[in-house]
Amino acid sequence: MLTCCRLFSPHLCLPQAWKRATVAPVFKGGIASDPLNYRPISLTSIFDKLMERIIVLDMLHYCKQQGLISKQQHGFLAKMSTVTNMLSCTNDCTCALMNKTSVAVAYIDFYKAFDSVYHAKLFCKLQSMGFTGNLLKWLENFLSHRWTDGNVPVSEIICQNRVKSSATVIDHF
Repeated sequence: MLTCCRLFSPHLCLPQAWKRATVAPVFKGGIASDPLNYRPISLTSIFDKLMERIIVLDMLHYCKQQGLISKQQHGFLAKMSTVTNMLSCTNDCTCALMNKTSVAVAYIDFYKAFDSVYHAKLFCKLQSMGFTGNLLKWLENFLSHRWTDGNVPVSEIICQNRVKSSATVIDHF
């Protein structure tokens, strides 16, 4: 599936430098003295980012080929966004009104869901979708044992929705 994973065979280990990040606070708005108004951005190796991009594109191509991505999916796809989602919804509602039918719409905001993904469940889901072997091992290696310049595990910073971490983020900038 992914020929680039062969670069790391048989060990599938990433260089430790690729797992180290410099974390910088980015102000989101609001009161500047409130730590919750900042989000951490991890500045990592260019090689780390390049490899991540190659693998994401290959995985996305595979998912599209296998029909694993719904036509209703708007997030995290090129040329798709909340705007395209709302336009699609508006179109569906307009058509329903014209045809005198009903429409049920449910929008759920999974607050900071991406920041708190449980890796074990992610790997199980990826495996059930057909991502196995060296690729899955590479992804597990890629996401595990990541560190900041201050020797703080990235998992303590990334999981922002926990009360402890917002203070942790500011303490380590």
